[in-house]
Amino acid sequence: MRQFVQYKAMRVGVEVVGVPPAYSSQTCHQCLWLGQREGDTDFNGATRVSGTESL
Repeated sequence: MRQFVQYKAMRVGVEVVGVPPAYSSQTCHQCLWLGQREGDTDFNGATRVSGTESL
């Protein structure tokens, strides 16, 4: 899957950056506090991994 993503990204000129997923859904995307999250943990994890968290 990783090779496919890199291939597709290269075709359109997008850089792929590997991000360690550990604790990504447990770390708050707003305050970066580590702990249990309430609400949409998928959104929280995706926001953390994408690097678009708002501080």
